[in-house]
Amino acid sequence: MSEVLNTKTSAYNFDMIKSTLDVDFKASVLKNFLAKRNKKLLPDSKGIAEGILQQKFLFFYNLFSYVQGKPYTFLALKAFENGPVYNDIRIMAKNGIAFENIKDIAEVEIDKDVFAQTMTLVELFNDKLSEFSHKFDLWKNIKDTYDNNAITEKSITEDDMKWIELFLEEINNINNNYRKELSTSGKIILIHKDDHKEVMSKFKPQVDAYRAENAGPVYANLIEGELFFA
Repeated sequence: MSEVLNTKTSAYNFDMIKSTLDVDFKASVLKNFLAKRNKKLLPDSKGIAEGILQQKFLFFYNLFSYVQGKPYTFLALKAFENGPVYNDIRIMAKNGIAFENIKDIAEVEIDKDVFAQTMTLVELFNDKLSEFSHKFDLWKNIKDTYDNNAITEKSITEDDMKWIELFLEEINNINNNYRKELSTSGKIILIHKDDHKEVMSKFKPQVDAYRAENAGPVYANLIEGELFFA
């Protein structure tokens, strides 16, 4: 990215924006996210909110990939005051540069399992993603070092690894064992796949009408023929 971004002036040379393996990888992750997101769970938004959502998706995709030994990139990942940010993607968005307008952009294969894990995290905890990212030492230990705020593999601590593994444990359980439904209030309801058919045939009005103020998903449990939310 050194050809694209002059770090001393923080200015883009628009004529020099071109495909690199790193740019292709990030663009492919985000293009897949935009194409495959569930619009009911993650409605299209604009401006800062959409930019933050895309940044968080890219951040967690690469963290999950790193932990699981899959292709990832931390290039241009910075510890800004408000959270970890891929600075090249931020500047491109700020200047209205669409991925499809990058010269010779190439599609890079995205890991389906990591993509599904990241999508589940973002769908279920969209409102908590910034809070989650602020738990990591990789951001907390670097965010105030403005002269060199780059996040690298060396920034990741043992506590960070534990957080990531906890996220993955819950997400894998959800992806393997549950199906998602959306109540009319926009609350995501998780129903065990073994109970899903019965719940939706007998209790769909209750699922549709369910409301909750707490963040995160709600589990609908079928116990002795009765439906309970937790």
